[in-house]
Amino acid sequence: MVSYFYQKRFEDWTTNLAWDWCISRQRFYGVPIPVWYCKKCGEILLPDKKDLPVDPTESKPKKKCRCGSSELEPEMDVFDTWMTSSMSPQVAGRWLEHPEIYKKVYPMSLRPQSHDIIRTWAFYTILKSYLHFNSIPWHNVAIGTFVLDEHGKGMHKSKGNAVWADDLLKKYNVDVFRYWVGTARWGEDLPFKEKDFVAGQRFITKLWNASKFVLMHLEDYDGKKPKQLEPIDEWIFSKLQKVIKKATESFDVYESGDAKREVEHFFWQVFCDNYVEIVKPRLYSKEESDKEKRKSAQYTLYTVLLDLLKMFAPIMPHITEEIYALYFSKKEKVKSIHISEWPKYDKSLLDEKAENAGDLAVEIVGAVRRHKSSKNLSLKTPVKELTIEYKEQKMIESVLKDIELACGAEKILFGKGDLELAEGLKVRIVL
Repeated sequence: MVSYFYQKRFEDWTTNLAWDWCISRQRFYGVPIPVWYCKKCGEILLPDKKDLPVDPTESKPKKKCRCGSSELEPEMDVFDTWMTSSMSPQVAGRWLEHPEIYKKVYPMSLRPQSHDIIRTWAFYTILKSYLHFNSIPWHNVAIGTFVLDEHGKGMHKSKGNAVWADDLLKKYNVDVFRYWVGTARWGEDLPFKEKDFVAGQRFITKLWNASKFVLMHLEDYDGKKPKQLEPIDEWIFSKLQKVIKKATESFDVYESGDAKREVEHFFWQVFCDNYVEIVKPRLYSKEESDKEKRKSAQYTLYTVLLDLLKMFAPIMPHITEEIYALYFSKKEKVKSIHISEWPKYDKSLLDEKAENAGDLAVEIVGAVRRHKSSKNLSLKTPVKELTIEYKEQKMIESVLKDIELACGAEKILFGKGDLELAEGLKVRIVL
């Protein structure tokens, strides 16, 4: 299958072929064409199959021409690059050296390539596979992108608008580079913007810092699941399942950019900005009565962070491996994140009630934090009184303790609010 973005282009090229294509080139580099010509009679001489490969400019045939002449002229042309690169699936599968391996890997799963060589590399590879082996070479073709300059124009050395990867790698690490490439979508060109590299560096720093914070609070974690998860923990687990499902489905159809966006949004908005901030008081609590609640937070942090690292690993392999090696490799008893199991979507963890309650808690905690910031107060400033107005009071009550701790609320009441946050939800904040 050719990617749906460019399947029509492939079909049009194939349908409208009107002449033979030259397979030779007059170039210095290339695969030699193993042919000699008799100077006397013009006969074409070919080497025996067992003698291949042969460069006719350096070797002579082992037999004379049928006319008896040994005066032979070598073919000076080389094969057109597409005539040889179109055998890349066979070469990669070790067709001649290891036929038993070749049978297992051919046809291959995927050919990733750019859209400008659909009519050359894709077409010739498919054509030669049918002619030689009566088979498709791979099951899917993923049509990649061109990198354009900041103005959406093609990069050319002659125009002076080219950006070189070597120069970027002197300034940014390879995971930042991969983060930027990971934003691309198949079939769409990718404009180069250095601010995307800055964003990538910022993201990796955040991933490192957030992970270090989590791991700091897992030093005494025994690895066991708590008897009961707290509602806000059930909230993030439910949301995580949806992310795992979407990311897995995107990776399965090679849409790595969509997967990255889904996981990154969850990491920033749900995990770091909300969940970690809400459970911090539980993590710092040393009260015996909070022991199980703290364990619930530890179990959740362990599981969610590990799943996030696994989903980021195909895009940013180095930073995820580093974090994994710091803590998880010994716990999981798998030496590398890149050979660990992919996160499993667990439908039983979906809980709309927990999600609704958690979303309300996030709205309330966010409102309190914004209110404090607007008055240039520390987020640790206590709230003397927090009044919540909501029609389904029991839903709020399930996450009330986390709201109280995250807001630093000395008193929480149910009554009339004066600040509208969401449909049917209002609060009144007294500092």
